[in-house]
Amino acid sequence: MQIGCIRIIYTLFSILLLFSCSTHKVPPTNFYLDKDGNSISKEAFDAKLVTGTSDYALWKYKAKDSRMVLRFSHPEYETYNINYRQFKKSMTNLTGKTYTDKTIFILHYIFKNDYCTNAAPNKWTPQRINNKYRYLSSNLKQVQKKYPQVVFSSHFQKGIMLPELKENQKKMIFQDQSGFLRKALFQNPSLCGSYAIIKPNGEMLIRNGEYGLQGIAKHLEPANWSQFFPVDHKN
Repeated sequence: MQIGCIRIIYTLFSILLLFSCSTHKVPPTNFYLDKDGNSISKEAFDAKLVTGTSDYALWKYKAKDSRMVLRFSHPEYETYNINYRQFKKSMTNLTGKTYTDKTIFILHYIFKNDYCTNAAPNKWTPQRINNKYRYLSSNLKQVQKKYPQVVFSSHFQKGIMLPELKENQKKMIFQDQSGFLRKALFQNPSLCGSYAIIKPNGEMLIRNGEYGLQGIAKHLEPANWSQFFPVDHKN
C-alpha cells in the first residue's frame, strides 16, 4: 500500500469532518489560502483536497477581523532523528509510565483552537471524550496485534478544557500541561491534530492533519517507513 493512497482516503474523511453536525456553530470560512498564503477560490481549494495534489496539512483560524481562514499551512510529513533515551525519560515524566528500550511510541496531539469539527474547539464534553476513547481503544487493539511493542497515548494542548477522566481513560489521555510536546514535537498546529511515531533508533515521523490510528500504524510497514527513512544498503 502506498502512502499517497492513504493520504487521499483521509483527505476525503477530513472534508466530511469539516461539515459534520453539532450543536456548536462554527463561523463559516471566509477565505481560502494556498501554501504560499495566496487567496484562492473555494473550488480550487476543494479540488486540491479531493485530488490529493497538495502535500500540505490544513489549519483553520480566526483572522484579526474575526473572519475565518482555511489554508494549506505546512507539510503533512516531517522527519527527525532524536535522542530516544531522553525522549523516553520525558514521556515517563509526562505520563508516569515506564517504557522498555524497544517501545515504539505513537502519539496523537490535539491543538488549542482546532476547528476540526463543529464542536467547541477548546471544551471537550464527557460524551466526546468517551467516543474518542472507545474509537482509540478498539483500533489500538488491532494495531498491537501486529506491533505489540507499540504504546499509544493521546495528548491535549494546555488551555483545552477536559472533563473528569475515568480511570481507564487516564491511562491513555493526557494534558500537555508543561507544553513539552507542543514545543519539542508538535510545532505546527494542524486541523484535526497531528500524530508522531518514534522508534527506538531515534527516527521520528510526524504526520500532520486528520488520520486514523490504524492508518498511522501502517507507516511502520518497512516499504512505507523506507519512503521517509531510506535503508542504507551497504555491500
